[in-house]
Amino acid sequence: MTRLVYTAADSNYRLQAQVFLRSLSETQLESTHVIVFGSG
Repeated sequence: MTRLVYTAADSNYRLQAQVFLRSLSETQLESTHVIVFGSG
């Protein structure tokens, strides 16, 4: 089973998005696809 994760971030939240993605990559055991919506 593949998990889909949707989130939004722009350049003002780049560091927070990096922490979020790192945390996901270190804690998820199943396949995970991340889609990030941004403004540029």
